[in-house]
Amino acid sequence: MQRIIKSAAVILALFASCPAVAALYVSTIPGSQNVSLGQSTAVTLIWSLSTTASNTFSSTQGLLRASPTGTILGTVNTTISRTIAALGTAQASETVLVPADVVLRAHKLGLTNIIYQRSFCDPVKTCASGAITLNITSPLAAGFNITSESLAFDNGAPVRIMGLKQPLAAVAELAYSGTGMLQAIWEVAGPASTAGEPFYRPLGQVRQYLASGETVKLKSPPLPTDTTGLYLLRLRITDPVPGFEAPVIRYFVGRGRPGKELPPEPLVVVSPAPLAFLASDTAFVWEPVQGAKAYQLEVYATGRHT
Repeated sequence: MQRIIKSAAVILALFASCPAVAALYVSTIPGSQNVSLGQSTAVTLIWSLSTTASNTFSSTQGLLRASPTGTILGTVNTTISRTIAALGTAQASETVLVPADVVLRAHKLGLTNIIYQRSFCDPVKTCASGAITLNITSPLAAGFNITSESLAFDNGAPVRIMGLKQPLAAVAELAYSGTGMLQAIWEVAGPASTAGEPFYRPLGQVRQYLASGETVKLKSPPLPTDTTGLYLLRLRITDPVPGFEAPVIRYFVGRGRPGKELPPEPLVVVSPAPLAFLASDTAFVWEPVQGAKAYQLEVYATGRHT
């Protein structure tokens, strides 16, 4: 009898030494949103994670699908990770730009909505999935969204070379859907930081109501040219939060008098096609420009058919 009791004690000790298996529950706030047919739409959501045991849960990829287990229409390669205490809950905010071509593909398949899904796992691969339903609607019904942003100097160029204290300004063109109040900040990083990690300081605030339309142009405040060196400029949109990084343009201020600027040469793109879905192996091919020694390629998200 004593031997049986000892055996039972050993078994209980073994169970006590085993780590608790975490049960994970994943949901989204809200449970559904609208995306626009014909243009890209920024979708902001919150992932809510609840677990029974303390652990770290990560998701390395989001999937845009035709249904919860259906065809994958697109991927979002960003990682979300949260450490949660036992019987605790954690939240993570995410803004996703749903590409126009993904919405169009879903529409051509006869779908009225798309599923955006993430699977969260702990280090031992205990996983759970959550999803938000994205309803395909007209642009007006999708709500107020900034779908793309392009930025150039007042002569249309993305790069300028200036003399000291020469006047300079830039223009941002935004494509949007719906109506609402736009809030943004013009920001510049000066020569003191552009050699390393750029430090942006505010130049001016933008607060403008955008009525129903497609595009709007915004002119920057006068740009600083009082110190020699490299400057970086951006218009950072704060509301509504877009699903893309703000484009950055650059200018250099020197002590000498800048030479005559050459007119821009047209660049004929061979591939990829307009509004194509980009993957890690997408090849960018264009016809060569006579006399060019180097090319600069910058990729921006766009929601317009151009």
